[in-house]
Amino acid sequence: MKLQVKKWGNSYGLRIPKELVSSMQLKENTILYASKEQDKLVLQRLSKREILDIILKDAKPQKAIDWGAPRGKEYW
Repeated sequence: MKLQVKKWGNSYGLRIPKELVSSMQLKENTILYASKEQDKLVLQRLSKREILDIILKDAKPQKAIDWGAPRGKEYW
């Protein structure tokens, strides 16, 4: 299937044909992960857990915040 790269604001985009969208059960706002393997662009759907792992990969732990003693029916 042939796709064409188009300018979209300051970025570039691809239009995915309806047949491919249907066969892969993609919906609007589906998150795809893009990677490069040798000279190929690879798009793959990831689970929410895989997406979270990518987002948190470079996160650095922060100091714990002391909010004080419980004041109601908080469970500790």
